[in-house]
Amino acid sequence: MPTTHSSPETFPYDVFLSDSAKDKAVVRDVAERLRKDGVKVWFDEWVLKPGDPVQKKIDDGLEESRVLVLCMSAHAFGSDWAQLEAGTFRFRDPLNQERRFIPLRLDDAPIKGSLAQFLFINWHPTNREQEYAKLLQGCRNPTDWPPAPNPKGANSGHSTALVATERKKWSSRLSSSLKPAFITLGCLTLLAAAILWHSFPIRTDSIAGMEQLRRQAAEQLEAPEWYNRLPPVLEAWRQEAAKLDDKLLGERLLQRITSMEEKCSILAKPAVRALLDSAAEDLRDTSRHHRASQPP
Repeated sequence: MPTTHSSPETFPYDVFLSDSAKDKAVVRDVAERLRKDGVKVWFDEWVLKPGDPVQKKIDDGLEESRVLVLCMSAHAFGSDWAQLEAGTFRFRDPLNQERRFIPLRLDDAPIKGSLAQFLFINWHPTNREQEYAKLLQGCRNPTDWPPAPNPKGANSGHSTALVATERKKWSSRLSSSLKPAFITLGCLTLLAAAILWHSFPIRTDSIAGMEQLRRQAAEQLEAPEWYNRLPPVLEAWRQEAAKLDDKLLGERLLQRITSMEEKCSILAKPAVRALLDSAAEDLRDTSRHHRASQPP
């Protein structure tokens, strides 16, 4: 019987790297960078040993991993594709909220039709430094960051002292470089929220205003770099939802918005779209209820 994972910390591995044997040099570099940053990586060169039942070990690794990174390339879409694709299905299931699927595009090979719906990370040499932050954010365990020291025998191979040193480096980098960025981002978010609030010609603390904000969020979700453009809209929506006279609707929308912000931070676009659809249904139900309660 398959193991049931109820939370991220129950997975032995944060990420499983699925790749073609011909892309090992590039993927090995990805694995080493993730491991250095505290991510628990299933990488076949580190896990498989002579005499192992290869397919069983791969199946076990997929079952024990929270995130699947599929390394897409001309090699992967060739003779290896059937086997690589078979391992992606449990991670591509929209009903499986425990797992995530991240396509990593290594070259310019045309993307298979079944994968076109997924937002990929562009791993071309000129983009890697910028894109790595997205990859790390998607792969790391959200309940355990910065990473705790690994126990003896963990797959990273680092000693406890070395991992502790990495934790200190991470904290130092956060203090010296990321805090100013977060402050700037926060100011820009509030400014964008204020501009959006003043741009609406109707009361945004009404049901009609909530729907207008929801549509604005839906438009940004389909825009390029939606993960940067959507958060200011969600922040504006949050502020107005808190003012609703209908407190039940307000609480429900605030829960949806919080979930959307979480999904946006890990680039889970289909999940954000589903939450927007649920918010639309909440607004329609409330509107029907209000009309029904009005005297004839």
